Amino acid sequence: MLVLDATILIRAVIGSCVLFLLRKYGDQVEFFAPSTAFEEAREWLPEILESRQVPLAPAMATLDLLTGLVQPVEIDTYEPFEDLAGERIARRDEDDWPVLAAALALGCPIWTEDTDFFGCGVATWTTGLSCTWQVSGSVKDETACPFIRLQFAEGRSIRSTMRICNGARVASSLSPS
Repeated sequence: MLVLDATILIRAVIGSCVLFLLRKYGDQVEFFAPSTAFEEAREWLPEILESRQVPLAPAMATLDLLTGLVQPVEIDTYEPFEDLAGERIARRDEDDWPVLAAALALGCPIWTEDTDFFGCGVATWTTGLSCTWQVSGSVKDETACPFIRLQFAEGRSIRSTMRICNGARVASSLSPS
């Protein structure tokens, strides 16, 4: 299970990497997002799409269709965790408390591009657009291969990182204490 924030929902609409990952792993991983993340995506998409000269209607329809891949989480599920989430994220962006509260309620990591969640006591996943793989002893860059990077944070320092590309671990590292 993963809880997605609004940045990931927006990337699913305007890019290909996130949507690819949602489709590829949707039968193996449950994806959730608080209803407020969908609302935030609806709020920001028109401005983003206008700046890219992308038609609004098809993009908003895509966002609506995401509910088939990403299950909206209603406030009654995560509201009991509002105070705890608010305390953990207060120094960053208080408006992100529903995402953290949903992750706490469901007991799962957050998929985000927002560093505000680092150090909040919940593992975070970020998305990358390239991965490195071994071929005949040499390292090559394969930009068409998306990866998910799992980072376990403690405080403000990253303790370990794992990259997963097409279901296989391609790199991992452990940061010194």
